[in-house]
Amino acid sequence: MRGFYWICIVVIMASVTRFLIPLNAMDTAWDFGHAYTVLRGDGGIAYNDYLHNTPDYFYGLVITPIAALSSSIYVPKIFYSLLLSLLAIVLFIRKEEYRLSIGIILLLLSNYIILTHRPEIFTILIGCIAYPYVLIGNKINWKIAIPVGVILFLI
Repeated sequence: MRGFYWICIVVIMASVTRFLIPLNAMDTAWDFGHAYTVLRGDGGIAYNDYLHNTPDYFYGLVITPIAALSSSIYVPKIFYSLLLSLLAIVLFIRKEEYRLSIGIILLLLSNYIILTHRPEIFTILIGCIAYPYVLIGNKINWKIAIPVGVILFLI
């Protein structure tokens, strides 16, 4: 039960930290601009109205279902806060495997790049979830490693 309390503390601290940081308008518009363009169907699936050209990554399509929930500026903030909380939980659950402590987990979650509403937090989370399935007994499971690698590369 003690581990459950630590998870709750980490998630609450990460969420409070995330909500105290103001919106990063540049990166949020950059990423969600592509998602909203896809929803409107204005310039095709590979066009971003905010950039006035095609984005270089797949992330805008990945977050399109989140953008479909609402056009409010708080939807991205809630999305990134939930991602950050999920990352905190995954890191805590895997802390024995990664040899992490709560302090290092909180340092990772307060990193500037992770807190700027960019796709890095999403790719880190997917990587942390996929890691035990990609490396099994110090051998690479290529059937999972190649598709996960391609998806992370595209994002």
